Amino acid sequence: AGKTAEMVIGTMELKRLGLVNKPALCVPNHMLEQFSREWLQLYPETRLLAASSAELTDDRRRQFVARCATNDWDAIILTRTAFERLALQPHHEADFLDRQLAETRQALQRANERGSSAGLRRAEKKMARREEVLKAKRDKPRDAGISFEETGIDYLLIDELHEYKNLETISEITDARIAGSARAMDLLAKVDYLRASTRSDRVLTGATATPIANSVAEMHVMQRY
Repeated sequence: AGKTAEMVIGTMELKRLGLVNKPALCVPNHMLEQFSREWLQLYPETRLLAASSAELTDDRRRQFVARCATNDWDAIILTRTAFERLALQPHHEADFLDRQLAETRQALQRANERGSSAGLRRAEKKMARREEVLKAKRDKPRDAGISFEETGIDYLLIDELHEYKNLETISEITDARIAGSARAMDLLAKVDYLRASTRSDRVLTGATATPIANSVAEMHVMQRY
């Protein structure tokens, strides 16, 4: 049946059993129409809300969030770009980044105690830049009513999860060190928020044919998600 059918059937069973309330699937931008069509072939009566990046432009984002929040959807399908445009509220994002900074400081402290200098100065510079980013995020104004939290989404299914493998990883092992991408950090922040808000570790399903493509460090990233 393929992983599309597995994701669809699994989502509908989670919903039927009352284990989730409003699941959302994030798919590659070009897959939205095909994914929606295959879903309705399996479950023709599904209450499905599909959104491309065009649905989340500045003037339409609030309307989309309102539709998410006020209707009992079986599932919401978002393109990758649309998913990224649903930002966390500033205080939740700041809390997450604060914890990430604390972990970075601890890693640097351990490296200093061992006298390890490999990549140390680079990591310290990166931490300084991250602190500047954090301050800028706190100071940045946000429109009310268009945050990820207000959609009511309580479970995520991420198609092609291997495309989020560039999650920032601090390591003294050169091949295990990952610079990180904004896309991967955005997903981790949202998963972190869902775990806190639902008080459950079961908030994410990742679908991929290649969980490990190049190194075992990618499995470390998958486990963090």
